Amino acid sequence: MRIKIKNLSNPTSVQFPIVIVKGCVENYTQEVWKDAGTRTFLILHHQSSGSVKRCEEVQMEGLKFKLLVRLLPGENILTFDFLGIKDSLHVWYSEPTNEHTVRLVYVIPSDHDGKFQGPENSDCSVESAQQRILLAGELLQTVVAESLWDEGFGRKSFNLEHDVHILHSKLSTEECWTADKESLWEDIGREIMQSQFKHKKCKYLAFLCCTKYVNPNKIEPFSFAQVLKMTKGYVALGGGGLGLFGTASLWTWPTHLTKVQTRLLDEQRIDSRTLMDDSAYRGTVGGMFATSLGSVLHELGHCFDLGHAPTGVMARGFDDLDLYLTLCSRKPVSTGRSSLVPCSNWKLSPEPPADFDLILDEGHGSQDPSSPRFTSIRRTESVSKYLENYARRRYKTETSQSGCGVHWTEPCARILSKQKWIQISQCTEDKVYLQCIQAPLCCDPDTLEIREAGGKFLRYWTGAQEILALTDAEILVNGGGENTGDGGGGCTKKGVIASGVVITQCGEVIRMEYDRIKNSIIIKK
Repeated sequence: MRIKIKNLSNPTSVQFPIVIVKGCVENYTQEVWKDAGTRTFLILHHQSSGSVKRCEEVQMEGLKFKLLVRLLPGENILTFDFLGIKDSLHVWYSEPTNEHTVRLVYVIPSDHDGKFQGPENSDCSVESAQQRILLAGELLQTVVAESLWDEGFGRKSFNLEHDVHILHSKLSTEECWTADKESLWEDIGREIMQSQFKHKKCKYLAFLCCTKYVNPNKIEPFSFAQVLKMTKGYVALGGGGLGLFGTASLWTWPTHLTKVQTRLLDEQRIDSRTLMDDSAYRGTVGGMFATSLGSVLHELGHCFDLGHAPTGVMARGFDDLDLYLTLCSRKPVSTGRSSLVPCSNWKLSPEPPADFDLILDEGHGSQDPSSPRFTSIRRTESVSKYLENYARRRYKTETSQSGCGVHWTEPCARILSKQKWIQISQCTEDKVYLQCIQAPLCCDPDTLEIREAGGKFLRYWTGAQEILALTDAEILVNGGGENTGDGGGGCTKKGVIASGVVITQCGEVIRMEYDRIKNSIIIKK
């Protein structure tokens, strides 16, 4: 009998504070399965810097486990103990060196006290909101890193600031309630760019505290459209450098990591007569936590230049965040909710107005991330890389049939992994000219994707050689719905190109759109 860690090599090095550990017990006897196969636990000892940090029970189901661990800077030794059988995992945590960061903002209207809506007797204070939002940001770091690793792009994530900034808006509560989503996005974005925490290398996730569900007749809504009509200040919109969200679901977000999995599995029913139900028709506290946090991940994807995809996080796969972070075995929401669409109405993500800059294109990362030295473990870099890749391939094979919607399509994963906020890459400055869109690039292109109206995926190409050889006619024909076979992204449905992006090896992003009058691709200003 042995304990096997399925998703992390030993040792592992990360630059984000929370890791997800997935494992199981193998080679057990029939007696062990009879006694512990249905539901049992193992013991986790967490040591850092030579002292025991904590000891806790980890719940298992079917002799499998999945847990979230908060790391301390430096070496973390995680020792698992099941019936006297032990195994240890070494995880090194170092602070990220990426200058491009994601900032969290809590927006308070000029006439509001800052408290968000929630059940009676729950802590809805500004301080509680900051705790919930910060933990949510850290969880998204973990999900991005783990899901990119699932797709073969390494366990890397965006750099998140450890504070939640307070923006005292000039807008009144009523103005926030009556403004349309796009205008509210623009107004909040403009205020952020005029505030003291403006920074040209930041993207922002902002949360509007005044979202309010108003149901005076205490009816039980029969559809989400009806729920939205009774919700003031509801928004979930991302693009450029800003994702803006309402806070009607914030009360379901925990303040401490130890409560995350319990909350995701919480089957308590939401009283839709008094509180907004944004749970993808599940009607539970756990479902609302999963869907609302997942929607932040989806809109963050738009901020990282991702369009809508046929499957995965950039479709409706974000609803399945509970499946991804726990041992929950329910049917994935994303496979049975075709009536639900991302971004509420599948519209193009908004672009910022000309008078403030939330789309950033300056600077190239010049620093290389530092890696800790594992002097006590004799393993060559090539062997470690081989074992890491082997573990990833095997784990992905084992989990591919689960149906969990938290994954990235290949073009989304490629574009995401190359972002300056995700990866530090020194630009080679080997300037090239991309003939198909008549644009100079600072270095070789990595991925080119074209999209139809609504930012919906049409086709993509990868690799400098293939992309540089493209002509504008090829893009227009492929974007017009021709079946192009197996090359690139293989457009297999009719569609008309409306927009697209190119990302270079160093993370520079060029946005383009289709000019119907000129019948040509132009660079978006």
